[in-house]
Amino acid sequence: MDLTQFFRFFDAAPIPYQSLDSSGNIRYVNAAWCRVLGYSKEQVLGTSFANLLPEKNRALFPQYITAFFEGNKTEKDAQYRLRHRDGSWLSVRYNGSVLRDPEIPEPLTQCFFYETAVENRLNREKEYYKGRYRELFDNARDGMAIYKPLPSGEDFTFVDFNRAAETITRTNQEEVVGKRLLEVFPNMDKTPLLQALRDVAADGKPRDLEPFYYEDDRRRGYRRNRVFRLPSGEVVTSFSDVTQEEIGKTFLKTVFTLEDNFVCTTIRGEVIQECNNALLDFLGLASMEAFKRIHHCICDCFIRDDAKGYIGADMDGINWLDYVITHQRTQTVKTIMLSKEGVPHVFSLHASPVTYDDKDRYLVLFSDITLIEDFQAELLRRLDEKTTELRQNIDLLQKSEEITKSGSWRMDLHRNTLLFSEGLKRLFNTPPQMSEIAFDDLHLYIPEAAATEIKEAIATAKTSGHYYTKKSIFLPSGAERIIVGIGETQWDETGNPISIVGVSNDVTESDRTEQLERENERLQLHRYKLDSLHHMFSAIAHHWRQPLSVISLVADDLAAQLEELPLPEETKSSMAKDLRMLLEHARFLSQTINDFALFASGTIKPTRFNLQHAVAETHALYKAKLDDFDIEMTMDGEGWELDGDRYELMRILTSLLENAIEAIQKKRLSTPGFAGKISLRIAPQTLTLCDNGSGVLPEHRSKIFDPYFTTKFMGWARASGFPFTTTASASPKTSRPA
Repeated sequence: MDLTQFFRFFDAAPIPYQSLDSSGNIRYVNAAWCRVLGYSKEQVLGTSFANLLPEKNRALFPQYITAFFEGNKTEKDAQYRLRHRDGSWLSVRYNGSVLRDPEIPEPLTQCFFYETAVENRLNREKEYYKGRYRELFDNARDGMAIYKPLPSGEDFTFVDFNRAAETITRTNQEEVVGKRLLEVFPNMDKTPLLQALRDVAADGKPRDLEPFYYEDDRRRGYRRNRVFRLPSGEVVTSFSDVTQEEIGKTFLKTVFTLEDNFVCTTIRGEVIQECNNALLDFLGLASMEAFKRIHHCICDCFIRDDAKGYIGADMDGINWLDYVITHQRTQTVKTIMLSKEGVPHVFSLHASPVTYDDKDRYLVLFSDITLIEDFQAELLRRLDEKTTELRQNIDLLQKSEEITKSGSWRMDLHRNTLLFSEGLKRLFNTPPQMSEIAFDDLHLYIPEAAATEIKEAIATAKTSGHYYTKKSIFLPSGAERIIVGIGETQWDETGNPISIVGVSNDVTESDRTEQLERENERLQLHRYKLDSLHHMFSAIAHHWRQPLSVISLVADDLAAQLEELPLPEETKSSMAKDLRMLLEHARFLSQTINDFALFASGTIKPTRFNLQHAVAETHALYKAKLDDFDIEMTMDGEGWELDGDRYELMRILTSLLENAIEAIQKKRLSTPGFAGKISLRIAPQTLTLCDNGSGVLPEHRSKIFDPYFTTKFMGWARASGFPFTTTASASPKTSRPA
C-alpha cells in the first residue's frame, strides 16, 4: 500500500501514533497524538522530533535515531519526557520499531506511546477496587468460595476462600486455594453441591440449594448454599452453617407429634405460626388453615378472669406473650380455654425461645391444671364450711352455759336498791337473808371487784340502755373467777328509766373448757389442713407423673435415636448430655413430689437417717427460692446418723429457713444492696442455722420457746414457737459419724 493509505489506517487509532524518518524528522502523527500533546499536524510535520525532547537529550538524539535504523531495533516501554504545546512536560512510554516495505519509498518508524500518569492512575484504581473487593469478600457473614472449572468439567479448582468459609469448614485458605474441590472435601460428590456447580458453570443460571448434610474426617454439619457464575466464567458459592437450625426443626417435629401436650409456636407481635394436632383437636379444628380462618392468634381462645388471675389476650396494655415471658419466673401464668364440647379448662403457660428459618420464635407449652384448680377450690370451700360450723357450735354452747349458770339482779332506780336472785347470792357468796341491798352499801356484801362490775354495768346501761361485761374477780376465799354479765334498762310508759335488769354468769370452767376446745379445734384444724395438704400433694403427684413419664419416655427415645441421626459427634454428645440432664431433672421432680406428700402427711415414722442428707434435701427444695431472693446459703460439717422422723426434722428446718428469708428481706428494706447470707453447720449432736437478717429483739428472746408465741401479723404466722415434738434422738451411744 502507498504511504497515504498507511497513514490513514493509523489515524483512527485510539492511542497516540507517530512515524519518523531516518533523520529523526516527524513524517506523520495521528489525531490522538495531536490531542495528547496539543499540536496540530501542520505545526509538527517535517520538524525534528528532538524539538519535543528536554535540552539534555537533544544532542544525543541524532546518534540514537541513526543506531535505531541501522540496528533495526525494537523499543518496548522506553521512557521519555515530551514538551506539551503549553510548555508543560508529559512522561510517556514508547513502543516502536522500524517499518521497511517495498511500497514505501524510505524506511520509517512506527511508534505508539501512552502517558505514564494515566497508567499509574489506572493501577491505583485497580489496587483500590481490588482492596475494596477483598474487604467485602473477607468480611462477609456467609462463607464464600470462588471456583474455576477444570477443562474436564467434572471438578473445580479453588480460586479464593473468605474468612467465614474458613470458620464454617475448619479449613485455612492456604489449604484450599489452588487445590481441587474433591481433594479438599472428598465426600462433596455425595451432596447436591457438586452437580449444582457443574450446572451453573454450563448454563449460568443461579441455584439455591436446600440445606444438606456434609461429613468427612475433619468437619460435619448442615449447609445452605447459593451458587452463581461470574462474567469471568468462575463459579461462586455463598453458604452458611444451619446445623443448629436443622436440629431445632427435628426437635420441634418430635415435640409436635406428642399427643399429651398442647404446644404452639408464635412470633412476638405476630400471628401464631403453628399448633400441634393435640391442641387443634382440643379446639375442635381439623387443620392450621382452619384455625387461621377463624382466629388471628391463640389468645383469641383465652377467657380472662382478673379475680382468679387468669390472663387474656391483653393484660393492661401488655401482649399475652410478653406477659408470660416477663412473669413466668415469679408466678404460674394461667388462662382458661373452652374445649370443643364447650367445657372450660384451666391451663398454665410456659414460653421458651427457639430459632429456625432465620426467625426468633417462641414455643408455648399449655399444661392442663383444671383438676388441681378444682381440688384447691373444693378444699377451701370445705375449710370455710367447717369453720362456720365450729363457730355456730361454740355460740350454742356459750348460750346454754349462760342459761344454766346465770344469776340475776334488779336495781330499782327510784329506791336506789338492788335485789339479788338466789343464783347470784350463791355466785358472790352473799348471806341468804340479804335479798335487798342499798346501792351505796353494795361493796359491804359482795366482793369489791363484783361491786365495781355491777356499778360500771349500771352506769353503762343508764347511758346506752344496755351493757355487756366480762371480768376476772377474786372471791373472799381467794379463788379467781371469770364473770360475764349482760343487762338492759327498763322504761315506763312515758319513756323514763325505772329499773336496770342484769344477768351475771360464772364462766370460769366453761371459759377454760372453751380455751381447751379452741386449742383442740385449732389442732384438729391443723391436722385437717395437713391431711388435706397431703391429699392435695398426692393428687398433684398423680397428675404430674403422667407428663413426667412422657418427658422421660421421649428423652429415652430421643437418646436411643440420637446415634442414628446424621449429626456431628460434638452435637450428639451435647444433645446426649442435655437428655441425661432432662432425665435427672424428671427423676428429681418425681422424688420431690413424693417427698412433699410425705412431708405434708405429718405421719411419724421413726427410722435411721443421715442428718447431712436430710439437711441437703431441705436445701435442694429451697434452692430455687433462695436463688430468686438472691440469698447465699453455705453448709459445712460432718453428717451423723439419727433415729427419728426425717420429715419432722425437715419441717423444723423449713420453718427456720422461712424465718431467715423473711428476716433478711426485712433488713433489705432498711439497707439497700444488703447481701443476704444463711449458714448451716452440722456438729455432733448440734445443728446450727444462722442468718444475717434483722435479728430477734431483746424483749422477745425470753419468749421464743413459749408455745404459740409469734411476732408476725395476724394470719401470717406459720410457726407456733419452737417447742416442737420430735422423736429424733442423737446420743453418743446411738449416733456415729456418717
